[in-house]
Amino acid sequence: MSDTSPASSSGSRTSPSSVSDHSGVTLYHIGFEFRAHRHIPLSPSGRSYHIPLSPNPFDWRHSSQFKACLSRPPLDGTIHENQFIDLKVTTELRTVDQKGAQIVVVNESMVAKIYDPLYYPAIDDLLGEKNDVVRDADTDYCCEAAAYNELIPSSLQGNSIPEFYDPWAINITQDDSIRQVPMILIELIDGICMNDLDPKSLSEEKRNTIITRVLEAEAQVFHHGVCHRDLHPRNIVISPRRFPSDLSVTPKTRIVLVDFNIAQVERLAGGVPSKSVRSKMISPAYRQWGHLSDFVALGWIPEDKQADHREWLWKSFEHDERFVRMRRSEVNLRRRPYLVEPEKELGS
Repeated sequence: MSDTSPASSSGSRTSPSSVSDHSGVTLYHIGFEFRAHRHIPLSPSGRSYHIPLSPNPFDWRHSSQFKACLSRPPLDGTIHENQFIDLKVTTELRTVDQKGAQIVVVNESMVAKIYDPLYYPAIDDLLGEKNDVVRDADTDYCCEAAAYNELIPSSLQGNSIPEFYDPWAINITQDDSIRQVPMILIELIDGICMNDLDPKSLSEEKRNTIITRVLEAEAQVFHHGVCHRDLHPRNIVISPRRFPSDLSVTPKTRIVLVDFNIAQVERLAGGVPSKSVRSKMISPAYRQWGHLSDFVALGWIPEDKQADHREWLWKSFEHDERFVRMRRSEVNLRRRPYLVEPEKELGS
């Protein structure tokens, strides 16, 4: 695991990284070298969480994906030409065509998440319609960068979420044209994805400890103003890495939430961060009530004929003093608990 922020350099721009065509094979293979410049993207805003996107590429519905990427206008925001870092791909984590952002380890010390529309899904699986891949990539980048930036003042970076090493832009030359591709750099975590664990191989105590820590991490993130909106074992890393048979969960074990590409910053969406009005966090029993079907289906949360995951949530967090007190309906126990708010809110 590395928690060292990359150092920025100053100097003139070198030649952009280049690729001649789109063969379906990722550009970001081991050994690929490129230069990234510091980028400050515009932030989402408004109750509809408006993303400040560039204009649509010309005639993208009738263009190839390759041509649509070439036609993209420059990224909105500010690019600092005198702040750059030279990078080399040393490990491929997810470099698959038609799967979205390409994720690689660079310089053996950081993770680069590269939002290159060339590798985004061309067709919507549900609707069967063509995707505007350029906007899809920009939206992911804009949302994820905003979420990490919002959490910088908190103590969560390096704990419940990865260290964030800023947003960047890289230049790719194709057919004698230069297009800008956005990217973020985050901490490389020595861990195992929760989705790669078989909960049945763990004791009930270990399972309960892990899932409880996961829900606590999400509650912490929300308390600091970011709603993750994609809580799933595939987006959770447990560190340090251990084989399942040797997996132990101690207070020093990190449970890390990753993948904030559809997250929403409450402040930018017209809301108010929970920490601004409450001294305590909102309980996972309130936030996740009825929303843990993925964890139940994968075997992380016990479910029998007598009690579903709502009962497990209530029993796990009912008396936890770290969270706002709750009260259950006496008429319908399946109904989400009520928050028992303090008489005076913060700042009132």
